[in-house]
Amino acid sequence: MALEGKIKELITAATSAPSGENCQPWQVSIEGSDLLLFNVPDRDDSLYNFRQRGSFVAHGAFLENLAIAARALGFSTAIQLFPDVENENFVAKIRLETTTPVDEPLYTALLARSTNRKPYRNEALTEEERSALTASARSNHSCRLALIEKKEDIDAWASAASANERIMFEHRGLHHFFFSHINWTDAEEEERRRGFYVKTLELKPPQVIGMKIARRWGIASFLNRLGFSRQVAADNIKSNSAAAAVAGVVIKGERPEDFVEAGRMTERVWLTATHLGLSVQPITGALFLAQHVREGDAADFSTAHATLLREVERTAESLCTAVSSEHVAMMFRIGHADPPSGRSSRLHLTDVVSSNS
Repeated sequence: MALEGKIKELITAATSAPSGENCQPWQVSIEGSDLLLFNVPDRDDSLYNFRQRGSFVAHGAFLENLAIAARALGFSTAIQLFPDVENENFVAKIRLETTTPVDEPLYTALLARSTNRKPYRNEALTEEERSALTASARSNHSCRLALIEKKEDIDAWASAASANERIMFEHRGLHHFFFSHINWTDAEEEERRRGFYVKTLELKPPQVIGMKIARRWGIASFLNRLGFSRQVAADNIKSNSAAAAVAGVVIKGERPEDFVEAGRMTERVWLTATHLGLSVQPITGALFLAQHVREGDAADFSTAHATLLREVERTAESLCTAVSSEHVAMMFRIGHADPPSGRSSRLHLTDVVSSNS
């Protein structure tokens, strides 16, 4: 394979990384043997992306994919995070050098990895699965993995995290954000290649009809007075409680670098789960919203919503046994499920890559 072909394959693997609402906040510039990775803030300016931290998590997943694919394709990588202190959107400089390809078990999981919102079976992790997931996080010393398997603890997180759905349907801005990012048809998904592909939401036909009705704010606001938002939250509690485990990624600080490292660990654990035949779904929306409240930026939220979000953060920190200097960056459920009904598209490489060589 020509060098250009390997570079294309390498970046394709990297861009298969997950990102909030599939926003894909990256731009890559090729300069000789270097790849320059940039954050594109306009790709996600939602309330979920407080100080671009969600995007930095996505960039971490991108870099983890890149490192895995590089080893499989015959490259070594030297990654320098935030090389320009004057430009926080310059996320990383990656120096590539050709070397001998190595057998990388997670490489085949890269393109198979997806978010699975289907119902999970009430099956516990096997000892082999537990050991593999735990071991996958040990290579990253910047953060740690909390693997939560007690049923009452999983239920506690499912209950706390359901604040996301309740607030999303009761907050006009978040309601608009969510519905404006849904791709309702295959044609919309193919054209936009970002956002929520409706098939990945795993909605039943009556739920699709209900969602299309509720996408008008006036109707949603009326339905909320009848308990709609609380019912959606209750449905999510039931769904998210059915998991073999909930995993939390705990970081030691809140610098951009910390969130990048959280993304790397999240992706490595996710790929390991995929390799084991397990399903994964991030359940982190409310945790990202809670950062506004903790940082004194709660003006966008009602008093009731701010109270819910404080409880979300307290629950995550308690379940992950976070000490005062630690923060929970990501939470996701892991379990056994049928394959997802759909997969989100990715932007064409021509839309995210430029070459200056």
